[in-house]
Amino acid sequence: MMAHEWVEDLEKDLAEAVEVKNRDSLHRYMTRLAEQFGKTGETSRRDSEQPSGTHFGAEISTLLTEIRAINSRIETMQKTMDKRFEDLTHNMDKRFEAVDKRFEEMLSYMDKRFEAVDKRFEDMQKNMDKRFEDMQKSMDKRFNSMQALMVLGFTVLATMMTVIRLFG
Repeated sequence: MMAHEWVEDLEKDLAEAVEVKNRDSLHRYMTRLAEQFGKTGETSRRDSEQPSGTHFGAEISTLLTEIRAINSRIETMQKTMDKRFEDLTHNMDKRFEAVDKRFEEMLSYMDKRFEAVDKRFEDMQKNMDKRFEDMQKSMDKRFNSMQALMVLGFTVLATMMTVIRLFG
């Protein structure tokens, strides 16, 4: 089918589909529409020389080539983005490992400090316990001495009272 026949068929189909008030206006509209799609004017002469299927085939081939080129660019961009994402992930993993290592070192340092503080506290506690025990022993010794003196005094007093009652 040639371009001008195609335009006439479209014009006829449109005229049947809608109410047409002016046939000339419809013809101009369809001609402009066909020109937009590259089917009238100079291309119309080429279409008359070539079968329309060949022309469409060439356009389709060109479009497919362009689509393949676009797909190739998109695939390249996707690979580049994937590579960048992998690099970013790798760098983030390295940074997290470095932070983890620093945290572990800091935790180890803190543990050592706490152990040192605990040791000092335990030593202080031992010293305080020893001092308390020494004080307790001293107080016990004084209490026992005082108790012995009181027992001795009461014994002397009781003995004297008994002697005074017996001899007195």
